[in-house]
Amino acid sequence: MILLQSYSAYQENMFQMLTIKTFQKFQNLISTLNCHLLIKLLTKQTKLQDSLVSAKNHLPTIERIYAALPKITALGERLQMIVCSATLHNFDVKKLADRMMHFPQWVDLKGQDSVPDTVHHVVCKIDAKTDRMWIRLKSQDRVQTDGIHANDEIRPGSDYPETISEGTKILKGEYVLKACFHLAIRQCNMDQGIIFCRTKLDCDNLERYMKYKAQDLTCVCLHGDRRPDERTRNLDAFKKGKARFLICTDVAARGIDVKGIPFVINVTLPDEKTNYLHRIGRVGRAE
Repeated sequence: MILLQSYSAYQENMFQMLTIKTFQKFQNLISTLNCHLLIKLLTKQTKLQDSLVSAKNHLPTIERIYAALPKITALGERLQMIVCSATLHNFDVKKLADRMMHFPQWVDLKGQDSVPDTVHHVVCKIDAKTDRMWIRLKSQDRVQTDGIHANDEIRPGSDYPETISEGTKILKGEYVLKACFHLAIRQCNMDQGIIFCRTKLDCDNLERYMKYKAQDLTCVCLHGDRRPDERTRNLDAFKKGKARFLICTDVAARGIDVKGIPFVINVTLPDEKTNYLHRIGRVGRAE
């Protein structure tokens, strides 16, 4: 969100314009307009470091926008910059502030992330060496994996690392299905839950498997490769209770306001602690 004023309008105090745009749209704007930028507010609905390290890598765009800003205004005032982040204590946020800001003041509205006392954690161990069910599932071609070991020699019954890794990937889909079935129907009356996967492909594979094996456990998928109208439709179905499970990635789930989620299933643990805290925090807000 950027406050723009032209030089002449600023001097005469006659014209002001407030524009809210994506990085790319704003980059196009500053390349076509002769404008004087007074205040820059970099904000994401998610967290700032996603802009810096994600596949889209918005850091070059941020740097170009910063380079286009006058560091001193016509009246001798210093450029003011506000950076908002849901994860304020992340190293990338601090590094960006040190590079682009002059003696930045930090305003922390929530403090360090912590695990809510209302969250109970359960770990389900998967051992492909002892649970050979994956061999049968693989022969039936029911569970699709990410294809990492597509070119490796998988020998069911052996303890080769590639074989055990592939077996673990297959068992995860089956274990998630069993957890959803038993918790939702037999034990905990799980009305709804969010299932986190590491990649978009993992989300697609799990959604396909759940729809094939358990039609009663309705699910929808949410990630960046789905069309915007489909993402909106799927999220709406989950919010209205038409779908019991929302399968999504960390990035897709950020900014989603869904109240009263009693269960979260982590198919794969995230690489960063902050991502895990964001995941389980949704359960901690449930009543």
